[in-house]
Amino acid sequence: MWNWFPKPLDNKNTLPLPDGVIAVPNPRARRMALRLDPVRKCVRLVYPPRTAASTLLKFVQANQRWIAHHLASLPQDFKVQNGASIPLLGVKTSLAITLDETLKRTSIKLINNELIIKTNLDDPTPRLRRFLDKALLERLRILCAQKSDQLGRPVINIQIRDSKSRWGSCGHDGRLCFSRRLVYVPENVLDYVVAHEIAHLKHMDHSDAFWSTCADLCVDYAGGKTWLKAHGASLHAYP
Repeated sequence: MWNWFPKPLDNKNTLPLPDGVIAVPNPRARRMALRLDPVRKCVRLVYPPRTAASTLLKFVQANQRWIAHHLASLPQDFKVQNGASIPLLGVKTSLAITLDETLKRTSIKLINNELIIKTNLDDPTPRLRRFLDKALLERLRILCAQKSDQLGRPVINIQIRDSKSRWGSCGHDGRLCFSRRLVYVPENVLDYVVAHEIAHLKHMDHSDAFWSTCADLCVDYAGGKTWLKAHGASLHAYP
């Protein structure tokens, strides 16, 4: 149940917003708006900077049902535990975790859509992340090599980061960076993201020429783009 707990405004005009709501002034905003942020698991109240505090509070109070509904709809964080499953490169893969305190290190092997994890750690999440990052990087190197050869533009380096707002980025020097969350997307989606960044090696913009190049490099341009828009936010629930 979502409750409203008003607090007095201090001398800095701090808004007494309920848990899960963050006020974000934006000079380009023309009106107040509520936007769900599934990555940070909150609702962002975007508003023109000069909006009166009383107006903002009334707006939030008037939209309590919308806020409560959308906060409740956010996916719960995934817990790494025996029997759980993850969509490894889009394929449902179960976790078979064995805890053995006599082991000196954690070992992880992928066998028939099952990750066999033998560990001396109560929580092997950090070790699993490293394994997944390595698996993603190996796949990215193959796709990037194929598409950069097709385009005739070299890739200098590929990095993986835990990006909150981008699936990928491309530098003028040919260095590419991808979100580690892409390890959970289907192959056609990963193919689209790689095609998108490789196309930037030729067009550092989002012009018609860029999108045409991206489509030429991609196996399923429309499908990959549509899937990310519909399901991308849910990937941040995974480790």
